[in-house]
Amino acid sequence: MKNRNLIHFIVLLSVAALAFFQVVFFIHPPKYDMVDCFYPWRFHVGECFQNGAFPFWNPFQDLGYPAHADPSSGIWYPSVWIIGSTIGYNLYTIALEFFVHVLAAGWGMKLLGEKLGFSSKATLIAAISFMLSGIFVGNAQHLPYVIGAAWLPYVITYYFKIIDNENWKDAVFGAFFLFLMITGGYPAFVIILFYFFLFLFCYILQKKIREKEWMYIKTFLRNNIIFGSVALVLSGGMILTIVQVSPYLSRLNDFTLEKALFSPFGFKSFLSFTNPFATVRFPEFFNGDISMINGYFGIILLSFLPLGFFARRTPKLNYLMVLAIVSLTAAVGADLPVREWLFKYVPMMDLFRFPSVFRLFTILGFVLWGAHAIDSWEKTGSIPKIRVFLFTVSIFIGAQLYFIFKGFTADVELGKFIAQLFTASSDSEMTQHLWLQGLIQLFLLASVIIIYLLKKDTKVKIAMVSVLIALDLIIAAQLNGPYTGYYSELSYKEAFQRTAELPKGFPKLKEITIEEAGKLPSPGQPYWQNLQDFLKQPSAEGFNSFCFGNYEKLESQTPYLFSTIQKNKLYMLTSEFFPDDDMTLKNQDSSFMPGQVFLNSKDIYFIKEKLKHDTLDWIRLENYTANEFSFECESKSSQLIVLHQQYYDGWKVNVNEKEENLLIADANFMAVQIPKGKSKVVFTYKNTPVLMGFFVSLMLTIAIGILALYNQFVDQRRS
Repeated sequence: MKNRNLIHFIVLLSVAALAFFQVVFFIHPPKYDMVDCFYPWRFHVGECFQNGAFPFWNPFQDLGYPAHADPSSGIWYPSVWIIGSTIGYNLYTIALEFFVHVLAAGWGMKLLGEKLGFSSKATLIAAISFMLSGIFVGNAQHLPYVIGAAWLPYVITYYFKIIDNENWKDAVFGAFFLFLMITGGYPAFVIILFYFFLFLFCYILQKKIREKEWMYIKTFLRNNIIFGSVALVLSGGMILTIVQVSPYLSRLNDFTLEKALFSPFGFKSFLSFTNPFATVRFPEFFNGDISMINGYFGIILLSFLPLGFFARRTPKLNYLMVLAIVSLTAAVGADLPVREWLFKYVPMMDLFRFPSVFRLFTILGFVLWGAHAIDSWEKTGSIPKIRVFLFTVSIFIGAQLYFIFKGFTADVELGKFIAQLFTASSDSEMTQHLWLQGLIQLFLLASVIIIYLLKKDTKVKIAMVSVLIALDLIIAAQLNGPYTGYYSELSYKEAFQRTAELPKGFPKLKEITIEEAGKLPSPGQPYWQNLQDFLKQPSAEGFNSFCFGNYEKLESQTPYLFSTIQKNKLYMLTSEFFPDDDMTLKNQDSSFMPGQVFLNSKDIYFIKEKLKHDTLDWIRLENYTANEFSFECESKSSQLIVLHQQYYDGWKVNVNEKEENLLIADANFMAVQIPKGKSKVVFTYKNTPVLMGFFVSLMLTIAIGILALYNQFVDQRRS
């Protein structure tokens, strides 16, 4: 068993490394959101940890926001704790994080296959097919998708163990992997999985009640309570932050059905089940982003999929197939009414975009059904319903021959296209993509038929088919990689050096305006979004769907005011203020000027004396971290200090070591009245409940790690 596990690990490691070798061996850097979003956000988290600050706040993007409340920041995810607090984040570490999760996905699928009773070869086929599927290749730039998909098989495996009433520890371990999905993965995956588990729980409970298996019911309920409770406690800090921030967010207030139907895995995207290379450059044809329309898990395994209906199945496989089919009907978006119905009538289904996220569960179910057919072939010595299999393969071969014929007869330059392979071509045509993929698929399918007809030993046949399946998925990953995974035109070393040379920690800020901060020179390719985390200068720039409603309103409804505010520095002294009821009026007549501020109407009552600004008054930023800004200033009269960081519950301000009323400026930012003379002003962000939640997650994670080691030690002693 140990030797087999080691062999499987080496195989998975080797196959994954070959499929993603450009990123794994640091030849070309990751692309799109991986370097524009997840890298800078994680970089900031690491900078905070290494400078002795909890990463509550990100002061550099969007004039500050609570990073701890943004699930995409990774603050609540254990691997970010480890990497961020030790070596920190750079292009190398985030690439390794991606690869480790791809490998973890394969291992998790192996465990799930074993739980379902598959043979050794069938579990390995399922593992390879899942970890190189369209989710990991198409969504390679979306780290939360990769993380959520990686831990999904583990959660399902342990929940199946709960169903079998194996051990209360399984409930704890299942809860831990669910915690990893919640804190590191895309939230939609957890929401969909919740309803799958709810369905299983209700179905099994009513079944056992009818059968009057009271002892089973008692244990089943106990383990479900442990599973849910441990997951909630582990994720409690993150859940608390989401509750705290929800009143501030714009996305929760105006999320429409149109947004929920954006970028589906529509019927046209089904072409990716056989020809994924056709999806990498033609989003207008598929009505979706190229990252969201890849459902590939191997044409060979797809050919075995129909046989899963004829092979003897367990209830668990049936559950997963129901999940796969229902998910597919939702993934197609507006092509069927399912996603719309879920949006309107099912709680939490109105919180996320991209119907294509459902395809993860479709891929998982389809992979397992295809692997189950191969498992049945190995155990019985013959392919179940061989005529069905041959008919399916014949259809796929016919389709590929058609694509090849269309490629040869079309007026396209196939030679030039081949010369550009393994780069992100900008002028290729779908006909060319289908032609090349058709040749590859024809070879693979024909090889399977030849192996089946010529070889007599079933084990040898399956071993050879397994190699073809791995080859199929490696080729598909390599063809798609330059479009969805990495920048083929850039070198890793050069891209790494461009951020490695930038300031670290919390260096002295430049005395420039907010507008100038947003126009600082870029480090260069591949970086073009969220550069402020590297440049270390707060600005109004930022690329993030996590956005406060008032900030979005300032930007969209009063653009002149927003533009004028940016002509100020990050902080300023002023005596000119207006009630915020006049914001729209001032925006319309363009009479608002730099140095002026709108105060919340209620806050105006806190101003007890006349304000006056003198040209000799001064303010100086003495020190700052992610969660604190400390100023020294001198003023001949009382006036306001405005700090252009977004107002959020948890910020407090002390003037000369005495807490003062924190005023809301321009409906978004923070201000405080100071007396005449010299003053020391400190704005500080604290959130004790969230910090306690973090330490609970940390301590419980360590405890579960110790339990896992103890379990492993006991198992070794018994063996």
